[in-house]
Amino acid sequence: MVEKTPTQTAKDRLVIATWLTGLVFLVVLIAYLLSLILLGPHAEPKPGPAAGAQVASAQPPATQPSPVQPASVQAGSAPAQEGGAAPSATPVEADRKPNRSDLIDLFSGASSLALIMFSLLLALAAIIGWQSLRLDVEAIKAKAEGVLETTATSIVESARTKSDLISKVTEIESGLRSTIAGMEATVAALQAELKDKTEKAGRESRGRVDAVMGAMIGILHSKPYQDAVNPEERDFLVEAIQHIKAGYKRLKDLEGKGKYMAMNNLAYFTCLLGDKAAADEMLEFGRELLREGRENEHQSSGVPYLLTYCRIVLVYNSNREAIDQAIAIARKLAGGLTKLQKREADYLVASLLSKLGDQRAEPAS
Repeated sequence: MVEKTPTQTAKDRLVIATWLTGLVFLVVLIAYLLSLILLGPHAEPKPGPAAGAQVASAQPPATQPSPVQPASVQAGSAPAQEGGAAPSATPVEADRKPNRSDLIDLFSGASSLALIMFSLLLALAAIIGWQSLRLDVEAIKAKAEGVLETTATSIVESARTKSDLISKVTEIESGLRSTIAGMEATVAALQAELKDKTEKAGRESRGRVDAVMGAMIGILHSKPYQDAVNPEERDFLVEAIQHIKAGYKRLKDLEGKGKYMAMNNLAYFTCLLGDKAAADEMLEFGRELLREGRENEHQSSGVPYLLTYCRIVLVYNSNREAIDQAIAIARKLAGGLTKLQKREADYLVASLLSKLGDQRAEPAS
């Protein structure tokens, strides 16, 4: 139940106290009025015979006084009978005293009126309580309506929040799906790239192995500063060239420097073998080796390419400008080489000069 305010409580107490005071006052007033009614004087009698005769006729025998009359009347009637001179007191003049029956009637009436007033007080208290209860019910109703309104607002807000949350979750889910799809595509691309690189790495490894194996066979059965090879060495050079060609086929389409290594070995041993059928291919190799050698001229990896170019010119190219260029390259490389490379460079310079001298001697003849 809703608690009353101090002002409302004080008001209710004041009303109850006022009605209680009024009730007490009414009970006292009613008791007083009843006492006046019951104990007040009788009405005056009508005019009739003389007082003495009236008293005498009404007077009972002296030996039997009336129990109804008061003692004063009985006492006063004796001199009148004896002397007849002093008049007796009339009933109007005498005060009537309440007996026990009168008091019972008085308090019975007062109790009845008090009961009636108490019933009215209870009814009034019920009315006041009902009014207070009605106010409490209205307050509870107002609060309930407020709670319902707040609940309805909360439900609407909750529904709105739920809708926003669902929208955000859907958006996040869509973003995650897109991210996952992108990651899957990236992973697929990485897997494809890794597979491709793995395949390329495998091909490069096998190509390098073949090229190195062929180079080892050729190096063991040849001398870079000799013009001719014997038949036994020739067979080994053929086998070396086969291994190097297999390695070059695997390396030529791959990125990196592996293909130039295989190309250099293939051109070198082909020149040693003196295979004239491969002249065009060797000249093409020579141009690529010259370009790669010049790009790495200041590194040790460029020296073998330039030496092999000079050997290709020596074996397959008869152009004087190309021969002069090869001689200049070989002479330039003479410094800062290993002993084997320097010996090969000196051999190439001498062979190129000999070839150039032969070309100059041909027109004179």
